[in-house]
Amino acid sequence: MRFTAEEIAAYTGGAVVAQPETGVTVTGMSWDSRTLGAGDLYVALPGERVDGHRFVAPALQAGAAAALVSAE
Repeated sequence: MRFTAEEIAAYTGGAVVAQPETGVTVTGMSWDSRTLGAGDLYVALPGERVDGHRFVAPALQAGAAAALVSAE
């Protein structure tokens, strides 16, 4: 799996709101910020107990290439 931020936005009907570094390619995916690897897309899922949007910044600091969010 290799996608750019623009391709992911097009597939999901979303928009790129913060451009990642030029040439960044997403190579995997995780919705658990504790298990994601470098180059992964972090998917922030809202939950009953925990909102994944709280972990976007730590996920990016841990090496996620991009984050897919439903809230700004």
